[in-house]
Amino acid sequence: MLVVRSWLPAPVGGVAWYSFHGALTSVYVPLLTLMLGAKVALAPSLTQNGGAVDRGVGAWQAAHFVFAASQIDFGGALPLVQQAQQQWEDAAGEALVAKAVADFQAGAETENVLAKRCNEHATAAVAAWWDLSDALLSRISPPALHYPTWWLQAPSVNYTNGPPVAPDVPPPPH
Repeated sequence: MLVVRSWLPAPVGGVAWYSFHGALTSVYVPLLTLMLGAKVALAPSLTQNGGAVDRGVGAWQAAHFVFAASQIDFGGALPLVQQAQQQWEDAAGEALVAKAVADFQAGAETENVLAKRCNEHATAAVAAWWDLSDALLSRISPPALHYPTWWLQAPSVNYTNGPPVAPDVPPPPH
């Protein structure tokens, strides 16, 4: 999504809100217009998206892991994802853009410094999305695995005592 404000100087007048994956389970990070030219390289977390799963690198993989974990119980996961989105988009992202515009207009920061801030924010958001995928896996469980109490307590199921003791296994032949 591109937001363009003609009353601001070109380097900070446009903000591309970049998402790594599907909108419902991803996060949008702000990239100032000054970053979209050849002047400033994007953070590796936004550009290195191979098959490897490296924490802190691979925005697409992090967002895909959140998406996949959300599929376990989408209704239970969505509020957690939305809370993280609000934190990273509304609070941190909007604050980053507002400070960048103010600093640029005041001549307090160079384009490179502002780009570095955007890259740092994007890299932190990717790391947060990796953490979110772990949190989703540990906090939600499939609705089908919520066994009814009557079943867990049934003697025929023997859930409270666990499985029977395994028989002795003879050693392998020499």
